[in-house]
Amino acid sequence: MAMGHVILTEFFRDRQVPYFTDYVKTYTDLPFLVTLREYENGYLPDRFLTAEHLGHTGEGAAHQTVLLDSGTGEPVLPNGTLASRFSEAGRGRWNLDLGRVDPVLTLNGRHEDAVAVSLPRFDVGETEGGGVIRRGCR
Repeated sequence: MAMGHVILTEFFRDRQVPYFTDYVKTYTDLPFLVTLREYENGYLPDRFLTAEHLGHTGEGAAHQTVLLDSGTGEPVLPNGTLASRFSEAGRGRWNLDLGRVDPVLTLNGRHEDAVAVSLPRFDVGETEGGGVIRRGCR
């Protein structure tokens, strides 16, 4: 977790490094959307948003992850996700293929309905029982 924090801080939050941005868009699951579930006075990150959540019923819809295209702001179901790996229709299309899609890496400042999200904290000692940190709206 600490290494991930340093990488995101130095190459994404504090300054945009094109190599890092291109890499995470092409080779990681960072651009894929995550659902939230209500918890106490906020929300917790839950599962990846899938095509099934958007009403799709085709083969693999329950495993077809979704991202947003920065050009259109619309949800995209790219080829080469987990659904391709484990569905007959996706046979042989296992590598992520974004085509002309430029994935959004953050929704910060892009949406009016922002909510507070609670994230686990790992910097608290075991005797203190861990904790959470709230990000987003206060």
